[in-house]
Amino acid sequence: MVSTRLVPPNGGYGWFVACAFSLHHMIVVPLGHSFGLVFKDKFKELGFSATDITFIINTNAACSFWCGLVNGALLKCLGYRKVAIAGAILMTVGVFATAFVNTLAQYVLVYGVLTAIGMGMGISSYPFALSSYFTTKRSKAFGYAMSSYFTTKRSKAFGYAMTVSGCGAVLLPQLVSFLLSVYNEMGTVIILSGIAAHAFISASLLQPIERHLKKELVEEDANNIETGALLTEDDAENVDTPDKKETDSIASLADAEIYSSIYNLDSCLGNSVLSVNSDCRQRSVSFSLQNGNAKTPVPHRKLSADLVRLDEKNEAKTDEDGPVETLPHQQRLSFLRKCTKYIVNLFDLGLLKDLTFVNIIVSISLGVCAEKSFTLLIAFIMQDYGLNTQQIATFMSMLSITDICFRFIAPYVSDFFKKPVRVMYVWAVLLQVIFRCGLLITDNYVALLVCAVLIGFARGFRTIYWMLVLPSYVPIERLASASGLQSILNGIVIWAAAPLLGFIKDVTGSFKICVLVLNFLAFISALLWIVEFAYKACKAEREKKNSGQKAELEVNTANNSV
Repeated sequence: MVSTRLVPPNGGYGWFVACAFSLHHMIVVPLGHSFGLVFKDKFKELGFSATDITFIINTNAACSFWCGLVNGALLKCLGYRKVAIAGAILMTVGVFATAFVNTLAQYVLVYGVLTAIGMGMGISSYPFALSSYFTTKRSKAFGYAMSSYFTTKRSKAFGYAMTVSGCGAVLLPQLVSFLLSVYNEMGTVIILSGIAAHAFISASLLQPIERHLKKELVEEDANNIETGALLTEDDAENVDTPDKKETDSIASLADAEIYSSIYNLDSCLGNSVLSVNSDCRQRSVSFSLQNGNAKTPVPHRKLSADLVRLDEKNEAKTDEDGPVETLPHQQRLSFLRKCTKYIVNLFDLGLLKDLTFVNIIVSISLGVCAEKSFTLLIAFIMQDYGLNTQQIATFMSMLSITDICFRFIAPYVSDFFKKPVRVMYVWAVLLQVIFRCGLLITDNYVALLVCAVLIGFARGFRTIYWMLVLPSYVPIERLASASGLQSILNGIVIWAAAPLLGFIKDVTGSFKICVLVLNFLAFISALLWIVEFAYKACKAEREKKNSGQKAELEVNTANNSV
């Protein structure tokens, strides 16, 4: 039987969406990183302490992580185009208003919160939109913007988009340096708000995928007819396959997160799908119960299997408790249990029962905090070395150039060493610590540029590997929740580090000690995994030895019996 189904164009207008992706990310990410370069002198004039400065900057980073908690629901309800436009409005207004503020509270509210939310909303929209134009099947989980079926062109589209967008981190510091030499901080920020307004152009290019779906003739077999595997023209607007929705949406999220995180878009997706993930999971269960069918079992890793057994124990315990008496205090307890269960299911807190997973997210959060704080404070750190604005901009551009270049080399290095992702991540972090220590032993400008090249080299490797850690450990059906927990913890750690770094600068009078503290955090993040690796290696060796002794004992027993 031949039928018609609608498929994404796998190109066509999708290349305009890729251009929109590049334009937006070329603007947004460097804007955040250039904030210190713009305001380093004005903050001195206003008398802000280092604690105030770090609080403003890290609040922006933390809010970018946390705003993702509602991005998933917004993407599902409004679609990626409307969310992108709303993000462009908030970001442009926030950057423009930053030019006229003069107090700590105003900077925190306007730049730390308003601008951060706008950036986060925009960054979360474009990967979803781009995904929908380069897939072979679509899902309704995120307003038709997600799917879990990858194609070669999709990888190319993301690769091209991320390569072009990475140029912004190289060029914008130079532009900011030029603008500051011609205008003051206010004029520079007003011009930057005009540049930020180009996000409206990129948002307007995010046309709904329904306008560009192509008809494709396919030959159905009996199995496809029974399971409804094809998306036909008739049910294109109404199809909703709950058995696949959770897997499709989460797999696409993981893919989009990998690509969108390549250029330090740490806040873009990880925590943006908690509500959607929960909604998909609840609907999927409801569908199975109503139809009396069980889902096709999916192979789980150890983490997932352990948590399934724990869930079964909890359910069995609930059944054994019997009917709950309708006393007021027991009703309150029942309500609290329901609220607790809802929160646990919403954020999938059962993941925290796995100590390896906890060690992974804690280590990554410490590493992200060290890297993000260093990136955002580069202008202030270099100012302590006596560098002028142009020299600081050159330092930032050199670091970004090598960062981008070595991200392309990282996969080949991994293939050469053939080591697990987590091992390669640990090596990358240790290299970062070593190269950043070079900043503590030299004040020479040329030597600092060499350090920038080396730091960019290590950061390129680290960024690639840390994005692959969670997908390599967590089952795909729980990756969305795991990424959400990771992003929440990232925001908490970054926000908590702000007053500590500022206090150290105020006490010591130099950001050099802050670099030492950030190196210490990065080293601790690597040490946590090194200890885990050593423990597991010793445990495996002990088990191997015990199993060998047991086998030898069995052989001896068998020989004696003969």
